[in-house]
Amino acid sequence: MKNTVRILILSITVFALALVLSACAYIWGPSLAGYDQPDEPAESEQPRTHSPSFAGSDEPDQPQGLAFSSNGDGTCAVVGIGSHTDGALVIPSTSPDGDAVTSVGSRAFRGCAFLTSVTIPDSVTSIGDSAFAKCTALRTVTIGKGVTSVGGYAFSGCSFLTSVTVPGNVTSIGDFAFDGCSNLTSVTIGNGVTSVGRYAFYQCSGLTSVTVPDSVTSIGDSAFAKCTALRTVTIGKGVTSVEKRAFDECAITSATLPIIAISSVPKNELQTIVITGNEASSEIGRSVYFADYPKLTSVTIGDGVTSIGSYAFTLCSGLKSVTIGNDVTSIGSWAFNDCTGLTAVAIGNSVTSIGNAAFCDCSKLISITIPEGVTTIGQVAFIGCSGLTSVTLPKSIVSIGNSAFANCTALTSFVYRGTKAQWDEVKTGADWRKGTGVGIIYCTDGYTSVNPY
Repeated sequence: MKNTVRILILSITVFALALVLSACAYIWGPSLAGYDQPDEPAESEQPRTHSPSFAGSDEPDQPQGLAFSSNGDGTCAVVGIGSHTDGALVIPSTSPDGDAVTSVGSRAFRGCAFLTSVTIPDSVTSIGDSAFAKCTALRTVTIGKGVTSVGGYAFSGCSFLTSVTVPGNVTSIGDFAFDGCSNLTSVTIGNGVTSVGRYAFYQCSGLTSVTVPDSVTSIGDSAFAKCTALRTVTIGKGVTSVEKRAFDECAITSATLPIIAISSVPKNELQTIVITGNEASSEIGRSVYFADYPKLTSVTIGDGVTSIGSYAFTLCSGLKSVTIGNDVTSIGSWAFNDCTGLTAVAIGNSVTSIGNAAFCDCSKLISITIPEGVTTIGQVAFIGCSGLTSVTLPKSIVSIGNSAFANCTALTSFVYRGTKAQWDEVKTGADWRKGTGVGIIYCTDGYTSVNPY
């Protein structure tokens, strides 16, 4: 009987122990129970969140709840907002695990409508595609000096963003990067940027002026299209490729740009233009027909332009002033023909020839000084300039073409910067001053009389 009781007690004890072990296995997990479970992603493949340090902690404060993804080499990307709720986002340069934050992942903060400001540290080298797209309350962005690329759509649809500075280490601004930032009024593009992508600033309707630095070589299709408030554009000398629609539907009134970019600027509102040359083009030719620019009043031919081609500005009736830079060596035939509103022309000191009919019928032109170095004035070069009262000729002049100053009815004399003997050596074509009242050539050693027509 006693043995039976002992056996019964032992059985009950074993059974109870088995129940305890089963319960422990359930609580402690499948590894204790012997279950076969699929492996979880490695830690480096998972975003991680981190809560802020509490008072008394020796760690620096970290933004609450941001998600990071380690690259496994001591660097990481910030890849999501996590549980972060503060409108002012300051991305740390180091993650909670000690990895250097070197990138902002694609779509990391897309649609975070509560963000009002973002600061990106110098440790970050790239901002991914759509990283901050549709952050509709975002007003200010500070991009660290280490960033070298801004991805496509990075800030697209940030409609309250008012200003942005793209630092000098950035080499490319991606397609649609700031598309639809309708309140953007100020953009500074750093001197390291080499390309502005397609639609990069499309529909930035608050933007009034843009300066593209010399480092930029290409501007993509519609890069600044529909920037309807844009009035002033400066494009650096390094640009060799500009898509024709780059400034489509912009009412630009003043532009400084290389020859190759002229056709990209709408014609209807342009009033003042400064034209520069570069390796892509140094001659202003007939490819751009300035007569189609109805409001153009002032033209400056700047550095790098070596020649003004035939017919370049012919029939620009509203043009009032022209300044020709010191790199220009020739003014082509009919270049400013029939610019009936032209009152002032300044010719640079490198010009050696003025082509046939170059300033023909510029009836409001009052005075002209031909600089030293010019050797030839072509036929009918200034014919019909009926308002011309003063002409100064250089001692370098060798020949004056037929009818060059004919019908300049207000003209009564010339000033020649050489001696009377030197003037006698100048070859003058038939009727070169016919229809004028010129009877005297003033020389450096006196004057010489000529028979008026």
